[in-house]
Amino acid sequence: MRVNGIYIWGAGLCGEKTLQNCKENGINIAGFIDSNETLWNTEKFGLVIYPPKEILQKKNVEILIAVANEFTSMEISEICKKAGVKFSISDVIREKFTLNFVRIDDYICCVIYPFESSFNKYTDLMKSILETINIKPIPIDNYEYASFIWLHWFESIANENDFRQKIDFLKKCREKDKKIIWNVHNKKPHEIQNAENVESMMKLLAQLSYKIVIHSHITIDVIKDICENDKNILSKIIFVPIPHYAGAHGNLLTTNSLQNNKLKILFFGQIRPYKNIELLIKVFNDLNFDDMELSICGICMNKEYEQNLLNSIGCNNGIKLDFRFIADNEIPKLLANNHILALPYSTESSLNSSAIILAFSYARTVISPNIGTIDEISDKSLFFSYDYKSEQEHEQKFKEQIIAIREKYHGKYNELLNLGEKCREYILENNSYSKTAEQLKQVF
Repeated sequence: MRVNGIYIWGAGLCGEKTLQNCKENGINIAGFIDSNETLWNTEKFGLVIYPPKEILQKKNVEILIAVANEFTSMEISEICKKAGVKFSISDVIREKFTLNFVRIDDYICCVIYPFESSFNKYTDLMKSILETINIKPIPIDNYEYASFIWLHWFESIANENDFRQKIDFLKKCREKDKKIIWNVHNKKPHEIQNAENVESMMKLLAQLSYKIVIHSHITIDVIKDICENDKNILSKIIFVPIPHYAGAHGNLLTTNSLQNNKLKILFFGQIRPYKNIELLIKVFNDLNFDDMELSICGICMNKEYEQNLLNSIGCNNGIKLDFRFIADNEIPKLLANNHILALPYSTESSLNSSAIILAFSYARTVISPNIGTIDEISDKSLFFSYDYKSEQEHEQKFKEQIIAIREKYHGKYNELLNLGEKCREYILENNSYSKTAEQLKQVF
């Protein structure tokens, strides 16, 4: 049977070595495959990196498995078998290329919880960076293989049963000498069912953790409050910068439909009360400037909330709504066709924002309260920020920022794109994968 294409599964160092040896042996490679979504549709050595599903659906293809450890290669082998796709490890990789596979027993594994998120690339980026420092990320179902358990948003408690199950899991980890890493993302969960359970969980996580990862230095004050200035707990804290998102959702778009005479402001993401969408709408209704447009894009938490937001808009044609899940490949275009990302977070719970890092990565500035992510950006000229102490003051301060931007850039709104370029330059340098990796080495 004629083979229509040979693909290398694994776009890392083993994949590079495999490609090099293929060229030396006169074997043409059609492209790479990788499970890491952040690499999809990008290129490496002139070859496209494809999602596994896209290639597995093709007829008469052959896959060369080139990953760094035997555990993963066995998983990929099973996937290929089920798809009926010809693959090779021993016949091609071992005989022709002499690649050394690392046994799972010799590999440092780390559970990532949650392992995947359809709303945020943060987890995928962190998993990719862990691989670069020879840490194998695995899901919680395989925690018996792990030396480390890295918990994100673990203090978000759905109900009493969820609370008990999480307590039991932490006890099990301690019994098996697993090293727990607690990642503190927020001052507290944005939506709390039982404040007492949340407080208990956060105190327990602080006590049991081997290390505590923070993404902004003001988080230290939050942990001080939790542990009552316990020096032993505070000594566990490691600062790790959130990595940039450049390329995570596709390539940066340099063309757009923006005009100097229309200021276009965007909110996108999950639409939930703590993100203060009502405040956004009210400010735009009050100002009612004819040279401004607000787009709110994302899926609502429920239909009732969606209807309430629709009702609050009234007859304002300057507010555009798109209440649906925004796919990854839509994000670059969405950002390209707006001047600013508006993020009026609640400072009662918010500390960090991947959305701010994402906006900077795609060359757009932001309007935001002074949360931890904003505080970490040393060049304060790159964004529009404010402080507030009450909901009423929040509305007023946000409105003042909009008015100030309009006064400064009126009739020349595309100058904000120059500011966006500076944002991108800053984040690529200061939130590089290498800097995140260097700090993660201190955790493990």
